[in-house]
Amino acid sequence: NHALPTPYKRESTNVENQIFGATLTIPSSEAINISRIVKKLKERKQAFVFSPDIKRAAVVIASYIRETENQKCVILAPNIIDAKQLAKHLYGFNPILVTGDESQGKRFHSFEIFHSISEGLMIGTKPALFLIDSLVTTIFIVKSSHKNHGQHERNPRFDVREIAKQYAEKFATNL
Repeated sequence: NHALPTPYKRESTNVENQIFGATLTIPSSEAINISRIVKKLKERKQAFVFSPDIKRAAVVIASYIRETENQKCVILAPNIIDAKQLAKHLYGFNPILVTGDESQGKRFHSFEIFHSISEGLMIGTKPALFLIDSLVTTIFIVKSSHKNHGQHERNPRFDVREIAKQYAEKFATNL
């Protein structure tokens, strides 16, 4: 009776970036302005908020989600770096990250998860816009004037801002 040794199992070389939290603190002098912005956002169906950087945008979004119940939100960023930064800042909400960098299978899995929940947060780039459903309550477009929100050179030609606006009108979603 000779036991065969267990073969060494090599770890996968496809290491995915895990989302680790980043601090989401702001100076106390800005807290009043954030509260005022969130109050206005809750009162309106569509609004534009200027944010000097991703961290402050994340603070506004986090405050909005905390102050409104039963939110199923989508945050659209112009590029992968911004999407990942937002995911790091909003890790406490367990965001689903869809950037177009993942495989078709992983993207479909994210789609299934997002459609199966009634509350949650999806952060992504242009491809994330096509994974949302009619239960989404709020769409945030971060850095809304950035040229990467549009796709004008390749087919299909579309602009995230226009599609999100049409979606918001059709399903009474906040934008």
